[in-house]
Amino acid sequence: MAKIAKSLSGGTKWRNKSPDYRADALKAGREAGLVSLNGQSNHEYAKTNDKFRAACEAVGIKPTARQASKYRNGIGKARKGV
Repeated sequence: MAKIAKSLSGGTKWRNKSPDYRADALKAGREAGLVSLNGQSNHEYAKTNDKFRAACEAVGIKPTARQASKYRNGIGKARKGV
């Protein structure tokens, strides 16, 4: 999971990764709920994703677009609380 989050949020430039690596990382991210399948904004994600909202409640933070962005990138308080 850490490898996926790192590939989606930094480290080696995404454009420098091989096409196979990018496809595998995106697939794994989608399965883990980190990557949106339908191009949903972070604001919409924060309102509609039950798993994310439950993670926020578990750690006592508001489900905001900023937290949704962090959650989808595999960082932040909500992700650490899962």
